[in-house]
Amino acid sequence: YMYLQWTSIDVGYPDFREANRVFFIYWEACKADNRCFGLDYLKIRRSGFSFMGSSECVNTGTLAKDARVGILSKTGSDAKKMFRIPASKITKKNMYDNVADELFGLDTTIDWKNTDENSYDGEKLLLLVHDESGKWLKPNNILNNWRVTKTCLRLGSKIIGKCMMGSTSNALSKGG
Repeated sequence: YMYLQWTSIDVGYPDFREANRVFFIYWEACKADNRCFGLDYLKIRRSGFSFMGSSECVNTGTLAKDARVGILSKTGSDAKKMFRIPASKITKKNMYDNVADELFGLDTTIDWKNTDENSYDGEKLLLLVHDESGKWLKPNNILNNWRVTKTCLRLGSKIIGKCMMGSTSNALSKGG
């Protein structure tokens, strides 16, 4: 619902696609399974995964209190492109911080990190979106990064966060 109703993509709002509906049903099953770290999705080009991942970041970020949501991609600049900061207009009315808003805010953060094997090392994440995870270029290695980031999704042996990982496939020589 969040994706179809509230996510603006590069061509306007997304059209309904049965494949995307099935994807989100599977994603909900991954989130409900307390043994599961999330999903790894091998996709076709222009399937909308980056926008679906962005909409899930916003959806999760607006539903959770005191949480952290992260974005990684094949390069830091790609991750930054996925991360959109809405413009806000400063007016006389909103110029000063409202104390009540600070007391009752969600205190949830959505951010991105540069592509590195140690990205998000030591941090607790509720959601991690790995975009183009099958295209990391040397010297970076997605397997080494996963060893680090999956620890960010658990507290001891309990899984507390999920990873939405998706990519088209590159040749082995090009990060695939």
